[in-house]
Amino acid sequence: MTPRVFLTTAIAGAALVFAVPAFAEANPSASCNGIGVSAHAGEPGAIAAITLEIHALVKSLGFPPGIVDSTFAKLHDGSVEACFPS
Repeated sequence: MTPRVFLTTAIAGAALVFAVPAFAEANPSASCNGIGVSAHAGEPGAIAAITLEIHALVKSLGFPPGIVDSTFAKLHDGSVEACFPS
């Protein structure tokens, strides 16, 4: 699997997980990781469950699980919709 296909798959998976209305708005200059976490504020265990699911998917594709975390930590797209398009 090429890095481009992997990133597309990871983004699509994250989009499905994070595509919900944000109840707590993150700062627009926050990373996409921060925006995604903020979107699930007040949902006990949601971030842990999402993280485990994404890491399992990434590991099953043969990549280190932290690759998605580090990629989304570097992106600063300004909103849930921009960070995780559906």
